[in-house]
Amino acid sequence: MKNELAAEVKRYKCRIKSNLLCETKLSKHFLADLSDAIDNYIEEKAVTRFADVEKHFGSPEQIAQSFFAETDITVIRKKIRLRQTVILVLVVAFLIWATSITVSLIEGMQHNEHNWYGVEYIIDGTDPASETERLP
Repeated sequence: MKNELAAEVKRYKCRIKSNLLCETKLSKHFLADLSDAIDNYIEEKAVTRFADVEKHFGSPEQIAQSFFAETDITVIRKKIRLRQTVILVLVVAFLIWATSITVSLIEGMQHNEHNWYGVEYIIDGTDPASETERLP
């Protein structure tokens, strides 16, 4: 029964984390404190049923709501804007890189299509111009 409870508590903690939506130092500290509180509650009260844990702490949605009610919304907005900016910069950088590679390939194909190059061999006592081979 102990393993089943541990597995359910682990899933419960994951659901709480997924409901917090953003990772900030504040949310990480909140999750760490909550995790410790859950573990302590289970040990101190000798809890064997997951329903008792959820009844005591609330649903993951309720916990997330209480976290957001106590958290300054500007911190969350700042974190979300930073994440969006980083994603935008990465997408733009990738598009520039892909465009430059594509242009380079197209230009390279156009220049190599009709160009010939020559190889000169210098042999003692002969004219180097007469020894030039034309290769495709």
